Amino acid sequence: MKTYYYIIIILLFTACGSDTPSIEGYNDYVWKRDKYGCGEERLEMADAILEAREIIIGMREAEVLRLLGKADEQEMYSRNQKFLLYYLEPNQKCTAPENTKATAKTLRVRINAIGVANELYVSAR
Repeated sequence: MKTYYYIIIILLFTACGSDTPSIEGYNDYVWKRDKYGCGEERLEMADAILEAREIIIGMREAEVLRLLGKADEQEMYSRNQKFLLYYLEPNQKCTAPENTKATAKTLRVRINAIGVANELYVSAR
């Protein structure tokens, strides 16, 4: 009888996990493959991500990383906050120097001190 209760408890905990949201116009495989924006495929999806801002704001950092993948760079900010940076255009980190830009566009996700995304925007870096 105890094993029956353990199985029910395990099923309840695994059923409560959140799925990665679906964003129209966003392909996570293509996004994650285009490291540093060198293939310029991320730039095509940036508008879709910005339109889904309401979905991403409020996500925990782990959920953002599951959705967008590991950030190309992280910037530490004041009061234990940080920015996750995803390059949208080719930059100095790309191997083909003829396509790189000195100030490439980046998608910036601000993570607050309690680990929740509270800002999302595109800027030149």
